[in-house]
Amino acid sequence: MPLPAGYQLLSQTLSDIPAEELHLVLDHYEDAVMRGTIKALPLEGAEPFQLPVVNHQGKRVNRRIEEEIVIPDDAFEQWLKAERRASRLAVLAVTGRVETSLEKLTSGDDDFSKLLDIRRKRLQKSKAPNRPPKSSS
Repeated sequence: MPLPAGYQLLSQTLSDIPAEELHLVLDHYEDAVMRGTIKALPLEGAEPFQLPVVNHQGKRVNRRIEEEIVIPDDAFEQWLKAERRASRLAVLAVTGRVETSLEKLTSGDDDFSKLLDIRRKRLQKSKAPNRPPKSSS
């Protein structure tokens, strides 16, 4: 049965999101429902779905998610965008694979300064143990 206008399945909403942008979306989802930022209800009789997620440790895992009906209003879209960005930055900080595109910078999906900060920190960590000892001449 098709959903009435103005409603969307959570599985449809999340299915197009890259795995590295999902962990905070899922971790903070119920808090956002509780605060009223997200308007959603569990879908009776629906099977749970699974999505690959890159967690806060940079590991790819499968998460089991209960299906819900969501109202994708402006508050939800803004929350989703912010959580996706925060998830991606958290994963980048752990994995060190920092990259962006002109499109992401132009749209505001990526913050150049934050990405640069993550890159610098990763470079410092990777270079620190390889430094030659100072000579005491």
